[in-house]
Amino acid sequence: LGSPEADVTTRLQQVEHSVAVAKKELGAMSGDTAMTYAVAIAALAGAGSSTHLDRITRPACNLVISNVPGAKETRYLNGAPLVGIFPVSALAAAIGLNVTLSSYRDHMDFGFVTNAAALDDVHALAEHTRQAYRDLKAATKTPRRTGSRKTQP
Repeated sequence: LGSPEADVTTRLQQVEHSVAVAKKELGAMSGDTAMTYAVAIAALAGAGSSTHLDRITRPACNLVISNVPGAKETRYLNGAPLVGIFPVSALAAAIGLNVTLSSYRDHMDFGFVTNAAALDDVHALAEHTRQAYRDLKAATKTPRRTGSRKTQP
């Protein structure tokens, strides 16, 4: 997810590049191939824990990140406005952390589900994420124009 030594803008560019490469690779697969690949990775994780291979080998992955785009406008249920999204997911075998992001209107909500053996202080992760998100927003703000504009009468 980007080099920890890089500044926030460079890290964002690194992440954008790696996501673009992954999407290109996935896009080159047929739908059946992509589904088979996803099922195989999940099966490897499950097989590792059920056979105890996870004790002597590294897991196929230890982090899952999901991004669920939400509505940009307010949604209602029986006239009551939806005030927030609370993303929750589940952990598969051998996965240490699942991060789910949901956007809604003008904000982003983060949900963390963790295996305590992999990460015992999810609250610290949440605080670090909150600060990193602030830094990212500040670094990517579009600068305001500083020139004078003519006003219409």
